[in-house]
Amino acid sequence: MVVATHLTDVIAAEEFAGYGALIFPNSELITTAMTVTHTARLLPYHSNVHPGEVADTLNAMRTGARDGALSFQRIYGDSEIVRDRAKADVGLFRFRGAPGAPFAIVSPGGGFSYLARAIDYVFEHAAGLEVCTDGYSLWGSSAGARMAANLAGYGTAAFGGAARPSAGTVVMAYTGHSDTDGDVPPTFAVVGSNDGIASPAIMAARIRRLERAGVQTEFRRYPGLGHGFGLGTGTVAQGWVDAAMDFWEAQRGQR
Repeated sequence: MVVATHLTDVIAAEEFAGYGALIFPNSELITTAMTVTHTARLLPYHSNVHPGEVADTLNAMRTGARDGALSFQRIYGDSEIVRDRAKADVGLFRFRGAPGAPFAIVSPGGGFSYLARAIDYVFEHAAGLEVCTDGYSLWGSSAGARMAANLAGYGTAAFGGAARPSAGTVVMAYTGHSDTDGDVPPTFAVVGSNDGIASPAIMAARIRRLERAGVQTEFRRYPGLGHGFGLGTGTVAQGWVDAAMDFWEAQRGQR
């Protein structure tokens, strides 16, 4: 796939059969004329969308789907889907890691549908998914980061799920979340200094409160960036995901 590939062709690719329409956000806005070049139209709150990077990601996903490294896991059972057809499209894109490695759940922005059921699903199917549930991490951006923080701090049972062990680490990108109640785990947070949606000052103040409470934290404020810088490719934030991974690994080493 290249930047000139039509989004409808991506959705219809045989490797993505059954979940192609779930790859893109706001897929109902996709027209037959739109190509990978137009992906940013589906991400109105993102400031750093690179069509070439999108194409590379789609190709990696396509290869992963072919060799079994990528699959879509529906997190509701057949009987639940019969009662509510909308649940058929609720699930996790599983990117397979090393067998027995701890899992991470990444929640994108744009909505506030809490993911306690997703955590339940991974715990229930840990053996088949070949993941370790000890010291798992919750990642999120914007609204997704707020969800990750609340689930980690208050626990899955508070949001309708089974009582599960809390996440070992939370990674938060550009969110205005300010709550420090609950049992907050080690937290890594990033934001752009020019973010007009998620206040950098609010994020910094929360991190200071967590530090005073004895929570291990790391906070990075990147100059000149706005909301939704994603991986930070080509910006001063490039590499932040690797830094967050190092933070997570350090917390696991201290357990």
